Amino acid sequence: SLSCSHARAVTMRRAAFSSARLAFGAHCPPSCRAPVVLPRAFSSDASASIVGDSGEASRPRPATLSDSPTGEDAPGTFFELDDYKKHFPRGLQDSDLETMFTRLGGRPCLMVRPPALAIIDAMRSASSSPGARLFYLDSDGVRGTGKTSQLLHAVHYARHSGWLVLHIPRGRDLVSGGLWVEEGADGLLDQPHVAQQLLRDFAAVHRAQLAKVPVSDEGVKKQYGSQATLADVTDAGANDEQTAAAAFVDLSVELAGQTTLPVLVAIDEANCIVEPTAYHYKREQVEPEQLSIIRALKVLADGLQNGVVVAAESNSFPVAHRNGEFKQELGGGGGQTLPVADFTPEEYNKTLAFFDDAGVLNGLAEAEAGLMKMQTQLNPRQVLRRIILM
Repeated sequence: SLSCSHARAVTMRRAAFSSARLAFGAHCPPSCRAPVVLPRAFSSDASASIVGDSGEASRPRPATLSDSPTGEDAPGTFFELDDYKKHFPRGLQDSDLETMFTRLGGRPCLMVRPPALAIIDAMRSASSSPGARLFYLDSDGVRGTGKTSQLLHAVHYARHSGWLVLHIPRGRDLVSGGLWVEEGADGLLDQPHVAQQLLRDFAAVHRAQLAKVPVSDEGVKKQYGSQATLADVTDAGANDEQTAAAAFVDLSVELAGQTTLPVLVAIDEANCIVEPTAYHYKREQVEPEQLSIIRALKVLADGLQNGVVVAAESNSFPVAHRNGEFKQELGGGGGQTLPVADFTPEEYNKTLAFFDDAGVLNGLAEAEAGLMKMQTQLNPRQVLRRIILM
């Protein structure tokens, strides 16, 4: 019967897991079997559970959670994204991170790691030494090391600190996200839908700030008026699909040249700017350099007067270019490469300690922690996915 088959399947899975644990203990070197000291989990008293917006019961605030609203702590510390919905109105657009937040009772938390701290240090110095700084987040072709989370940490810090942030969470949309392309200015091709969404996302977070920054480029003034602000430029494209691509190009020119507010340009999946596009025009495949949005982003990255550009490579979906070729297209390869590696053993132990402290793991046996360490090879995304399923 079905129930008997299910019982046998469960028994076989338990036996396989027990065998794997025995094999792990017998063959893994002592360093892999080092004890993992976890703090006592919070009480699971039902009276303390409150169902939040996420639909999952909220959890007590973990004692190990940092008090810093922007994560300026020692590496390995977890912090909660302050004003999360304000700074990320559309969420993070990363399903694993969003699911992790749900498992934490709707509490959006990230780990502090060295690459994000290096970017934050550069942003701090921008206030006293204006100029442009360029960083590439690279993992040498390895997937799931946390490049996206490092980029998001920088975006959150910048927005919390009053910067203008042009955040592009899905670089693949730059070459395949629109319904069509059409002829634009200077022989380039426009993607109205892509440009309009980028402008809407930008305005959703920064419109009040943009209204205080006057247009400075004379050519842009002729288009929007001598008293126009960056809010007028953004609104023009956000509200009108037909002018969206031209407005995005104009906004990029203004962001590059203005010094009223520092600017962070954060591009995830940045290697897509050298990927083959999904478009065809006049029976020929469109190359990335033919797209006005790609050209505008390159101009912005090369000409930024006051701010930071961060470009993160992605290996989480099929791409042809995974060897850093995109770096030459942004700043001529002159930026600083920040390697984002797998967890160190210390980061791994701190991750388990935090989720145990948050009541997600509810105590993890030493053997199980060691087995997960071996199976995930300390890859952050794989560790996260295993924790989510527990």
